[in-house]
This record gives sequence, C-alpha cells and structure tokens, in this order.
Amino acid sequence: MSPVKRSRLLITLFAATLVIAGSTAAILFAQGYRPNLKGGLIQGTGLLSATSYPKSAQVFIDDKLTSATDTTINLLPGQYQVKITKEGFLPWEKHLDVQAELVTTTDARLFPAVPSLSALTYSGSITPQTSPNGRRIAYFTSDSLDEDKRGLYTMDLDNSPLSLNRAHQQITRLHSKYKLDNSQLLWSPDSKQLLLAFFNPQTQAVEASYLLDTNNLNHFSNTPDVSVRLPLILSQWEEQLARLQVDQLALLPDFLANLATQSAINLYFSPDEEKLLYVPTTAIDLPINLKPSVAAINSTPQDRHLQPNNIYVYDIKEDTNYHLDTYTTPSDLPIKPTLHLKSTPTTPSPTGTSTTSKTAQAVYNRLQQDGSMIKTFNLFRAQYSPLYSGLPLWYQTSRHLITTKDNRLTIFEYDNLNPSVVYSGPFNPSFLTVSPAGDRLILLTNLNQNDAPTNLYSLDLK
Repeated sequence: MSPVKRSRLLITLFAATLVIAGSTAAILFAQGYRPNLKGGLIQGTGLLSATSYPKSAQVFIDDKLTSATDTTINLLPGQYQVKITKEGFLPWEKHLDVQAELVTTTDARLFPAVPSLSALTYSGSITPQTSPNGRRIAYFTSDSLDEDKRGLYTMDLDNSPLSLNRAHQQITRLHSKYKLDNSQLLWSPDSKQLLLAFFNPQTQAVEASYLLDTNNLNHFSNTPDVSVRLPLILSQWEEQLARLQVDQLALLPDFLANLATQSAINLYFSPDEEKLLYVPTTAIDLPINLKPSVAAINSTPQDRHLQPNNIYVYDIKEDTNYHLDTYTTPSDLPIKPTLHLKSTPTTPSPTGTSTTSKTAQAVYNRLQQDGSMIKTFNLFRAQYSPLYSGLPLWYQTSRHLITTKDNRLTIFEYDNLNPSVVYSGPFNPSFLTVSPAGDRLILLTNLNQNDAPTNLYSLDLK
C-alpha cells in the first residue's frame, strides 16, 4: 500500500473513531453519566428536575443553596433532602431518592404565608352548595335591604370575562308560603338544574319541590311542583352518577376495582382521575405490581397493608398507595356508597335527554332506600364532594388535598407530606370549595364574631 493510501486510511479510521467516541460520549452524557475526577471513572448520575409554582424559588439540597426553579440538576444516585423556598410563601421540603439515568421531579406547589381574604357576598349566605362540576355555588340570602333581592342565587367561580359579568345571578325570590329553614337544595349531576324542596318541620315530609333553571330567574307562580315526580327525578340522577362511577372504576386495576366495589366506601377520584381517595371496610394487603412498573416513582414510603376505617390515596399511574389518617364515621354525615350500573337500558325522551325506563326507575333507588328524603339529599351531596362524608377535599392540582380540622384549612400532598396551613380562624367546616383554576378557596365565615349572618369569602392562594 502506498504511503498516500495508508495516510488516507489512517485519517478515515481516526475520524470514524472520533465520531463513534463522540456519539457514545453524547449518549452517555444525555443519560446522566459524568466523569468522577476523584475515582477516575465515568459514573452514572440522576437528574433532579426542580420545578415549583410560583417559579424563581430557591433550591436547597442538603441545606446548601444550589439553584433556583425551574432547573435541572445532575446528582449522584442517593438520598437527598430537598427544600424549596420563596419569600412570602410557605416552604416545601421532601426527602427524595435520586436514581441513575432517571429523572426525579419536585413539582412543588408553594402556598402564600399570608393569603388575602376578601368578601364575595355581603347580605348573608345560607346553606351554600357547590355544583358537581365545581364551577358554581348556589346559596340563599335573606338579609338584603331590597326584599326582591332576597332569595336563591348562583355564583360563577370561573375567571373568564363572561363569568365575571354574571358572577351573582338570582334564581328565585323567597317563597311566600314556605320558609328557608325548612328547605333543602340539591344540584343535578350535570350541574344544570337545582332541586329546591320544602319539608314539613314536624313530619319531614316533602310539601313542595321545584326544578329550577340555573340560567334564569324562576317564578314559583309558573314553575310546576314536581313532588309527585321526585322519586323518578332522583332515580334518573342516580343512574347518571352510576354511569360516571363505572367509567371511573374502569381506570383502576382489576384487584383495586373489585376492592372498591365490594370492600370500600367513600370513593373520590382526583380532578384528573389519576388518584383515588377511599376508605376500606376490611383488612387486606394490596398486591405489588397491580400495574406495569413506572420508572422514578414517588419515593415516599407506601402503606399497602390496608386497615378498615382508615383513609388512603391510591396513585393509579404509579401503582402506589399512601395512608392519610384514621376515619371516624361522623354521626351526622352520610357515607358515600358505591353505585352499580344496571343492565336496564334508557330510552330517549322527547327533549333529547336520556330517560330511565319504568323498569329501571325502581332499580336506581339505592340513595332513596332509607325512606327519608332529607337523608336522600344528603346522600346525593356525598356523591358530589368528600366534604359531606367528613373526608379531605381534593385540590385542583390533583396532588393535594385539604382538611378542615382544628379550625384550620390545611393543604397537604397526596402522600401525606408537606402540610401547609393556609388559614386559621373562624369558618363553617360544613362548606369549602376550590375555584376551577385552583387560585382561591371559597369558605363560609363571619369575621365580625357577632350575630350577623355568615358570608362567602375568597382566600387568595396565588
């Protein structure tokens, strides 16, 4: 071989070697491998994705200021104490397990240390109730100086300009015959109607009931009394709830779905339907690997040894289970039963909506079996919100829950870590809701500490 050809061959081999070595180095670098100067070796590292809301928060790793959010940090595999802080906000802290070639995320939600509180109503708010979709609140007021403005209202919680234009909309005026003290209010499952029922204070029997349009002012003089149809209406609503629950249970692994339908109560899915809050009624162990394993799961220790009358959260995506607290069934609150879908088909009504056939009307009555219509209303409310069963309320992130214990509003993560007390003071624990954007809590309180009526207040969490 001539010297020229030999030189070209060597150059080609050298270039190919550089390309292969460079590509290999790039791949290893992307996978988190870094040179260890002390040991003279290439060692695999993990990535810590330090994110927070709001951003620009300080990141401390093992008490050392390392960076600011949002950022990605290469770390050797191991256990780290990560703390994220921002002035004016409560700190976030967690023990994280960083693994080689995997990404560990913080996804820290920082809550204000001193949130602002502003009034949403001024003439009183009686028995407020949040719609099942979480976008509206219905409430009564009887203390307005203008008599025509006393009655039932709805308030939009969306932040859109359209919602702001009709933030408080009057639905009815006060009834001339029946008193608010003897009334019960219930949202339909689709959040489009309100059922207003008046009860006899002695017998608790229904004296009058009305289906109200939530987009217009309803007049009792031309709104029909639906008391005779009340069992049918509630049966149709229960069927809607059963269909929704069946769709949600289909998201669970088979073992947990069977457990949820046979040996658990108070099932409440997170807003994104990726987590389940539940209370088992029997002692049982959750098998491991109910679903295919996911890399870099939450490093918080699990509890898969289920005990009755305890509150748990199951993460459907990661197949992890966490214990929150013991559950004492409140004597004055209902237990949410699991609804089952019957095979009886529905028939379309002339209005185009789905109507249950006569055979099915008697089937969807699990929430009416007690015989007391007031208890039936309470059971329906328990289907809409865990608050009515004495359980924590889901926050819009689907990573947090809210408790109303000890005259405090505490937001904590679904693995029972990072509790943040966002409000401490007087409030009515029977009502609490979260705005659809998650930027505020709506609570019921009387800050004057006198005989004045309670009002709705907004607690700003931005």
